[in-house]
Amino acid sequence: MIYVEVCRSSAALSLSLQVGARMQLAGSAIGRAYLVRATEQERKDILSRSLELDEEAYQNLRQALDKALRDHEQIWLHYLVRRLAEGRQRHRGRLPADRR
Repeated sequence: MIYVEVCRSSAALSLSLQVGARMQLAGSAIGRAYLVRATEQERKDILSRSLELDEEAYQNLRQALDKALRDHEQIWLHYLVRRLAEGRQRHRGRLPADRR
């Protein structure tokens, strides 16, 4: 991943990268998020290119991608369950008397 734009933080502790800085996709949260949202073909292309360049980096990327996909699925599931529960709470007591 190559950074093409940066925003500086005024926080006491922050990661300060310059435009053009390179970071492994598996090494950053934004890289893993990108991989999760990429198309299946794009992920295959990235993995294939990674394997051609460096087998160890490929293994790290593959493990990070697998974990990111599991995490994304779990977070999305928790979100949906929470929204369903909120919807049920909002609609409680609003059904006609004959449907209670």
